[in-house]
Amino acid sequence: MIGLTRKMKPNTPRQKRMNRQGRVQSARTWINSYTGKNIVRGYSKRYGVDLLCAVKELEILGVKTEKKYIEQLKNQQKAHIKMKEKRKRKEDLDYDLPFEQDSRYYFIAGYTPNGFACGITWEEYEKIKEEEY
Repeated sequence: MIGLTRKMKPNTPRQKRMNRQGRVQSARTWINSYTGKNIVRGYSKRYGVDLLCAVKELEILGVKTEKKYIEQLKNQQKAHIKMKEKRKRKEDLDYDLPFEQDSRYYFIAGYTPNGFACGITWEEYEKIKEEEY
């Protein structure tokens, strides 16, 4: 048995491995048995596609969706993309500061011979910032 290998089964469910043609064909029978409130969300979860893709594929199958709902989904997707970009920009800005900080000190100028930090505290920094504005 040393040279024989067994074919590994994929871990992903069959419905989530299908392409559009397979999903549409499978969904023809699934739609008849669906009992949930929101068919778009149910389709999206079952087949592992985003909500706009679910709307398109359900329209292929003849399920009508309100235009207001579609616009809401598009706006949600745009907002999600903006948030991801904002988060990415924030991560890009997280570089090493040219000075040291900790939970008590905004700017650590140095250390005493006993190892205690000395510098500008966060409270002092907030006061300075308020005075500038």
